[in-house]
Amino acid sequence: RTLANLPLLAKPIHGEELVLYISVGESAVSSVLLREEGVAQFPIYYVSRVMQGAELRYSEIEKCALAVVVTVRKLRPYFLNHKVKVRTNMPLEQTLGQPAVSGRLVKWAVELSEYSIKYEPRKAIKGHVLADFIQEGTKEEEDGGGMWQLFADGSVSRSGAGLGIVLISPKGDYLVFVVKMGFRVSNNEAEYEAVTKGLQLALAGGARRIQVHSDSQLVVGQFQEGFEIKEDRLQRHVDNIKKLKEEFGTFELIQIPRGENVRADLLSKIAQSLDDCKSRSVTLLHMERSATEVEVAEIEEVEDWRAPILKELREGTTKVILRAGYFWPTMKADAKEMARRCMKCQKHDPLIHQPAETMTTMSAPIPFAQWGIDLVGPMPQATGQRKFLIVAVDYFTKWVEAEPLAKITEEKVVQFLYNNICCRFGVPKILISDNGTQFNGKRIRVWCEEMGIEQHFASVAHPQANGQVEVTNRIILNGLKTRLEKASGAWVDELTSVLWAYRTTPRSTTGETPFSLVYGMEALLPVELELQSQQSSTYDQEQNEELMLTALDTIEELREQASTRVEAYKQRMRAAHDRKVKIRRFQVGDLVWKRVDVLKHVGKLEPNWEGPYLVKKVHAGGAYSLKDFIRNRCLGNPLEGFLVQLIEPLYTYIFQLSSPAHRRRPPPSTTAGNRPAPSEVVRAQPHATARITRSRTLPRPDASPSSDAHKHRTKAR
Repeated sequence: RTLANLPLLAKPIHGEELVLYISVGESAVSSVLLREEGVAQFPIYYVSRVMQGAELRYSEIEKCALAVVVTVRKLRPYFLNHKVKVRTNMPLEQTLGQPAVSGRLVKWAVELSEYSIKYEPRKAIKGHVLADFIQEGTKEEEDGGGMWQLFADGSVSRSGAGLGIVLISPKGDYLVFVVKMGFRVSNNEAEYEAVTKGLQLALAGGARRIQVHSDSQLVVGQFQEGFEIKEDRLQRHVDNIKKLKEEFGTFELIQIPRGENVRADLLSKIAQSLDDCKSRSVTLLHMERSATEVEVAEIEEVEDWRAPILKELREGTTKVILRAGYFWPTMKADAKEMARRCMKCQKHDPLIHQPAETMTTMSAPIPFAQWGIDLVGPMPQATGQRKFLIVAVDYFTKWVEAEPLAKITEEKVVQFLYNNICCRFGVPKILISDNGTQFNGKRIRVWCEEMGIEQHFASVAHPQANGQVEVTNRIILNGLKTRLEKASGAWVDELTSVLWAYRTTPRSTTGETPFSLVYGMEALLPVELELQSQQSSTYDQEQNEELMLTALDTIEELREQASTRVEAYKQRMRAAHDRKVKIRRFQVGDLVWKRVDVLKHVGKLEPNWEGPYLVKKVHAGGAYSLKDFIRNRCLGNPLEGFLVQLIEPLYTYIFQLSSPAHRRRPPPSTTAGNRPAPSEVVRAQPHATARITRSRTLPRPDASPSSDAHKHRTKAR
């Protein structure tokens, strides 16, 4: 039904994401570029190509890559202005990203890296049906069958010059052409023009194998390099025929007696005097210029933006203006500031990696009062379709709880918190997480309010705010990689062993194991039973019970020592971090830039900063709530805001009058050296933070002060 009622070609909307379907066959590749609106798909462009030579021996993955490359080259404007998703079931992304692929794939991968292309598995079938239909409808070009015969002759007389051409197809069909030449040539040049024109007509007719017959001994001898070529014009003709020879699979140039070339000779003589030909068996052509003439295009000179700069460098127009009296004391400094505050330059400024705020550390006063929670995945699918991992860490004891999940929903998170934390260690006071919907949804918010749990969320694009969980995630993943090696789907079975290893290993921050801080004593490990350690070999039940009671009595002292070590460790970290800090703070009402890559992917040539945004609220710890200055809406989560590391000040220029009142500029003769009076100079004042400030510009000399002050009042943004 889709093929029977093909829709009209659609026009893409600027900036929208397009979809590309590709299809490959034995001798052709094809593709269709689509735009999507909901579930509907609208074609934009169809591309197909017949493979030739070595391309026919490509592997299937190479043919798929060739289809993408051919489409990109043909539809380059679409790929430069849009992000494109390539839907295919072939592993194109993995193949093009491997360093050990063939040379042609490496070259194609470099060529495709210029564009915003991503690959995903094929889902919808409609777009792929179109691509398959085009590929199946693209037929191989015929090889030209048998040998074509070309008889060509040129003739020159007082009445003019003409060419006679006879083409005989492999099936025996005759194609007769009479060519009237509209320019002067010599007799030898006419012979060359006849052969050249005949070859061009044969190519247009689809010939691939040809045998050329000419009665000119000079043409055949010079082409076969038996005769010396003394004239440059004849050399150009020979070079032109050799270029046309490359277009044929088989090419022969044979000299024949004039008696065997009677028909072409007669036609050339007829073409000398005929201005028209009414015979349907003969085609009359007219040549305006020689085949060796080069077409020269006229170049229009347009205004170049560099012309004023070159004029300044050569003639020194700025110096002339300075000598005429246009000067103020801080002119050079103001010019530098104005160049530095260029809006386009600020958008492409380098990203700021230097910390802009001192480190804020979080401490838990007692065990199990403050937990951090995070999600890891997707991971290799295990039994029960489980491919996600939820992890929770106690900030005091560093005890970790983790559970594999098949789906990440609010209900699963609430169930994990209740079963693994509340029922084992009591209800926590504080829960720290990111801004994901699984932790910030209505269902989990209501549950936390009912349980009396305070939710704290990390700043946008700043996972360091929940760094305890991030570090634990990294340790768990490293442990799973070490145990699994290639059997990555069995990570669920090894998770318990990795968690046990983490809980019984001393942490560098506390100096104790999480197990000892929770239970007051060290755990008996399986390896101690095998090696017969002192704890396992000297076991006494009565003495063990007494030692356990003693350990419970001294557990508070153990936790106090661990808390002291944690604070000392955090002080060292804070001191090392704060040595690199360059303070950068903003106030409510300031205009700022925001990093583009915070909420979306950024291309190589896209700006690093976007805006302007208005600082709406200042949070503790160097976070700011932003408001879109153009659309007048809040950005991100207004409760957390964006960290100062992701914000840059926006610089503008505000022009002010030094004099408090508008006055007309006096004539140049009233001041010394034809320079304006100091009170009338317009001075550009740079501002570190941009406020919405009302300013006025200098009134025109031909306008009254009152009307000019009203007309030239502007807002600087």
